[in-house]
Amino acid sequence: MGELIGEPLKDLAGLMGADWLKQVRADRIAEMSRDSQARLAARGVTQTVPVSLSVALPLLEGAADEGRTELKDVWARLLAAARDPNRSAKVSRYFINAIKKLEPLDALVLSQMTNNFDKSDLDNAIKLDSTAVDTSLANLYDIGLVYEINTAPPISHFRKPRPTPRGRELLKLLAD
Repeated sequence: MGELIGEPLKDLAGLMGADWLKQVRADRIAEMSRDSQARLAARGVTQTVPVSLSVALPLLEGAADEGRTELKDVWARLLAAARDPNRSAKVSRYFINAIKKLEPLDALVLSQMTNNFDKSDLDNAIKLDSTAVDTSLANLYDIGLVYEINTAPPISHFRKPRPTPRGRELLKLLAD
């Protein structure tokens, strides 16, 4: 680029791009903050707690870089949990790192999981082909949020997937 437009213009274009990125991230954080506040109000939480910097910084960083609707919702829910005095102590960097690894379908699959269903129930609830759901379950398994009771090779054939203890805890944190 420097060869085409010269170094000073290249530097200016870089600064404009950085400013745009800063603004997008700031807008996403503001939107997530509004969404989390609305969730807290809906739950009747009027007094919030400050979020520890060790949790707030990676949470905001993850949320600022996410533009996909399903995952923006997950970040807003986690921020609401971090601000809720009844949930804040359970919000950890583990959950932040796990959410950073989620794809939109993973968030949907995880949100549909209960302890009383099998894979066909999940396929029917999500209304996607079984392979897409299997792919998502494999990702959730790799992240450590889902396991299979009575697993038999191959692992990609989930018959009775269940949230792990961490998966159940994350679902509780994200619940309305």
